[in-house]
Amino acid sequence: MMVRGKGVMLLISVLLLASWTPLVPAALDASNLSQTEGRATTTWSSSMTLTSDYTVAAGDTLVITAGATISFDDNVRLYVEGELDVTGTASNPATITRSDDATAHEGIQFNATSRGRGSVIDYLVIEHSEWGITIYDSNPTLNDVYIENPDYVGVDMFNSANPTIQRLTIQDGGQDVASSSVNNRYGIGLSIGASSNPLVLGATFDNLTTRGVNMWGDSSGFLRDIVISNISAIGTGGWLSAGIWVEDSVVLFDNVSVDRSDTGIWVQHISETVSTRPTFRDTTVTNSMYRGVMVEQINRSNFISPLNAIFENLEVRGSGGP
Repeated sequence: MMVRGKGVMLLISVLLLASWTPLVPAALDASNLSQTEGRATTTWSSSMTLTSDYTVAAGDTLVITAGATISFDDNVRLYVEGELDVTGTASNPATITRSDDATAHEGIQFNATSRGRGSVIDYLVIEHSEWGITIYDSNPTLNDVYIENPDYVGVDMFNSANPTIQRLTIQDGGQDVASSSVNNRYGIGLSIGASSNPLVLGATFDNLTTRGVNMWGDSSGFLRDIVISNISAIGTGGWLSAGIWVEDSVVLFDNVSVDRSDTGIWVQHISETVSTRPTFRDTTVTNSMYRGVMVEQINRSNFISPLNAIFENLEVRGSGGP
């Protein structure tokens, strides 16, 4: 499924519109890996290259230290079944990037067996990825993650994922694949789907083709201090773009700014048996190309679930400008 001034409380409801459908590392230098016997802990430091997928087995721990640069060949992904700890700092982050001859890698994927194992990522830069971080039914903590130009999704959640995310930045994304991709999930910053429920405290999304925040599939969560700008498919032949898209989900947004997007906020009621009830507090939408805020119900017959969109202290200005 697809799915990338102030005033008094406002309840918006608009008529029908069409739906938008959506192992083993190869190290250049063996001295960069250290194994702690009996504790199943592996440490990556300095520079190394993975030529094939690597899996952190359940019960094992992988540590990527501050300043380490890990290069991935094409289509390589780091799978986390156990624990992943990235110990970067503000002045010396860890980096995951592509190798010299590669086009794009597939980032990090947390699987369900990693739930509750205490994975923490601090100060990580991810470059040249198709997907940045994908989370299935797990709860890692992501602090100060910077993802540059992901083709498809920066941080992607499925199957009741509930990470804690602080100070996430996703810059650019989707432009490299928009004109040729048959996958409609491209150019998305943060996608929350399939009953996921994150806590997001601070996030910035800029210059993406499809969505800053994308919610779908009976998901929920709390997102505070969200800054979104330049979300547009203009010139890419892309899909319907919005700073924030909420579909079949219940979520609370607090302190949100959306500037220069095709549409600022789009709320879409699709499934008859799933509640759609986003609440936006202290929200400013400025300079949207088409609509500042759009709320619609796809099928107006036989709905039995609540259909609400609540705005407290909403300002919309500059829609339809240059």
